[in-house]
Amino acid sequence: SILSLSCLEGNWNKGRESSDQGLEVAPRDSNHLLPRALLEYGTGEPTQGEIYLDRLLEAMPREAFDNPEIFARISMALPAIARITGLPNRLEIAKTAAEQVIAERVVSEQSVRPITILNARVALALLAVHNSSGSSAEKQYDHLLGQRGTIIETMISVDRLLALLSQTMANLDQAAAHFEDALAFCRKAGYQPELAWTCCDYADMLKERNAEGDHAKAITLLDESLAISSELGMRPLTERVLSRREILKAQEVRDQNCLALTFRLGQDSGQFMRPARSKNEYAMRIAIMGSGGLGGYYGGMLARAGEVVTFIARGAHLEAIRADGLTVKLPSGEEFTLDAKATNDSSEIGPVDLALFCVKTYDTDAAAEQIRPTVGPETMIASIQNGVDNGERIEKFSGAGHFVPGVSYVNGLIEKPGVIFVRSAHMTSFGEMNGSLTPRIEQLVKSFHHAGIDVESRTDMQSFLWEKFVAICGVGGAEILARQSMGPVLATPETKDLLVGLLQEVVVVAHGVGANLSPELPDQLVEFASNNVPPTHRSSMFLDLLEEKRLEVESLNGTVVRLGREQGVDTPLNFAVYAALKPYENGGLETL
Repeated sequence: SILSLSCLEGNWNKGRESSDQGLEVAPRDSNHLLPRALLEYGTGEPTQGEIYLDRLLEAMPREAFDNPEIFARISMALPAIARITGLPNRLEIAKTAAEQVIAERVVSEQSVRPITILNARVALALLAVHNSSGSSAEKQYDHLLGQRGTIIETMISVDRLLALLSQTMANLDQAAAHFEDALAFCRKAGYQPELAWTCCDYADMLKERNAEGDHAKAITLLDESLAISSELGMRPLTERVLSRREILKAQEVRDQNCLALTFRLGQDSGQFMRPARSKNEYAMRIAIMGSGGLGGYYGGMLARAGEVVTFIARGAHLEAIRADGLTVKLPSGEEFTLDAKATNDSSEIGPVDLALFCVKTYDTDAAAEQIRPTVGPETMIASIQNGVDNGERIEKFSGAGHFVPGVSYVNGLIEKPGVIFVRSAHMTSFGEMNGSLTPRIEQLVKSFHHAGIDVESRTDMQSFLWEKFVAICGVGGAEILARQSMGPVLATPETKDLLVGLLQEVVVVAHGVGANLSPELPDQLVEFASNNVPPTHRSSMFLDLLEEKRLEVESLNGTVVRLGREQGVDTPLNFAVYAALKPYENGGLETL
């Protein structure tokens, strides 16, 4: 079709024009929605991409047998978009959809076309690559090998996908052969966007293989990818390539410095080390309670800076850290891997200087009990959780005097076991609840600053905690009740009034506990959201609800309701949020 060919050649304007014409006739046609969503995400227009993706998801029937083609296309779209954006959103939906298509073929082979099965296989292959699952990659590789020399929709050549699967299977020489086939295919067909992505992925593989000549070839491939992506306006890829080139160039300089250092010291081999503090002069003993997106980031940064860090983790994440170390991927594109110490038994750690509390609020009591063996007379327990009552709950187990409140504007997640993906890393704040600036806060801030973390101390910590609490309860509550992201909430007058009302209720309750918040805060927050928050924003609790995870509703809107009752303050809007979410508190919908 004109749309597909335009996207494959990088003629975005012609692609948009063709898509608009098709969608005007058939607004729910996946033949136009899928390539249009990929086009918008690929050119750095995620807001527009989300619009077309949402329309594609709306066209998804309840069961695969109703329309297996739609199921297969959606299952491909979600991991393909995640590969562009770096954000692993809705991948469980993709997995379920692809598996349903494959299962439907087994039940009724005549009802599912071969191309639909192929698309589902591509989805499972992309998911295997994302999850670094060698066994799954091997299975899908065998299914896709016969499709070499073809391209799937407008998203990926089979040769590049086979290369990525081979890389996931740790067969890097085989991956290189498939990447060469993919380059030849794209150059012959004139598929410039796919060529640019192939160059970038090939460079990543060469960096991993690190054989003779791989470094120089990786830089050449990145230069080609950068030239194409810049010319075609493929902003996400351009940014990725620039970060990759910077890392490779820095590695080149580092290797030269290592060699020079080796000769100066007369050593047989040299290892470039960051400047160390003299014999752990200022090193803190730190336990990370909750080693997910937040704990993994903070603990990884602190450990890299020389602090003595132990991660308290569980399940597959714990096993991956023990086996392969902890990898942290930063927003800049930099990533590092630590040979990290991890355990699920805090008694193995002993007393520490700092216990960093990073668990969800519904796990606070259990985590506070678990971490008790690490608490000595001078131990700080710094909480960077949501909510305003964590200190009271933690000190029921630790005793008084240990709690240090913190506010974090870091957004991270476990990309896969052992790997932390940090979407953004903004300011982290610590301070005493009584407003004093104590030596322990100074020490805490100094250690975080030395680790390269944006950090500050505050003397207004109670009010600052409540400011974030007001925003979380109001924004999350309005988005969830409306089942909409921030853009439609603000664009609909009645829903915007709901947001303001939620915020106002929390401010009144905050005044009741002595927090010094401005009465103008609700209007200030709405103005800030209108000017700075992306229209596609969804609060963490909204995302947890959509993904059927446990919810922090008891510590958020539920706490507003509880404190309001204690103060004799009516909070009907927050009660509506609390009551609506209560059946979902433990994940999914409870059934009697």
